[in-house]
Amino acid sequence: MKKENGIGLFGTIIMIAFIIVVCIGVFHIIKYNSDSESDKNVKSNMLLIQAACKVKQQSKVVGAIDENGLIGTKISEIADNKIIDDFKSKGIIEESDYEKYYMLTDENLESLKIDAKNEENSYYLINYETNEVIITKGLKGLYKLTDIEQREKDEAEHNLNQEQQTENNDNAEDDKDNSDQNTEQ
Repeated sequence: MKKENGIGLFGTIIMIAFIIVVCIGVFHIIKYNSDSESDKNVKSNMLLIQAACKVKQQSKVVGAIDENGLIGTKISEIADNKIIDDFKSKGIIEESDYEKYYMLTDENLESLKIDAKNEENSYYLINYETNEVIITKGLKGLYKLTDIEQREKDEAEHNLNQEQQTENNDNAEDDKDNSDQNTEQ
């Protein structure tokens, strides 16, 4: 009988399957990190817009500019814009509030001296009265900056509570072990 050298057909199939699984895992890790970075950029842009618009609003309050000096276009005045029409259909803000929200184009962001651009197929909206910033495409199902910040705060509190619970459980087990050792002595 002739002795075969090599891994054979079955070994080759296993190796190919392993390589595919590793590639899929690496792809998902890269995608997750990319999405996470993109989410952070969107939130940072929203915070920058909020800060710049607060300054604009304060200028209006002290009379340095009139209402027409506010940057953007009221969404109540925008017609035939698919992105805005799709956003309005979601009911994120009430129709009575359309007059209060301004759509910011890339040029508007530039005039606010913000180094940011609108996301693809999306606009940032600002309410100068409340300083609420909205992204029309949403961020993980949320549109308003206040909602995004609240979710992050809730997640941080949840993680802290879990850590405290784990620590309490560990301490309880240590106390039980110590008590068991004391009773044996």
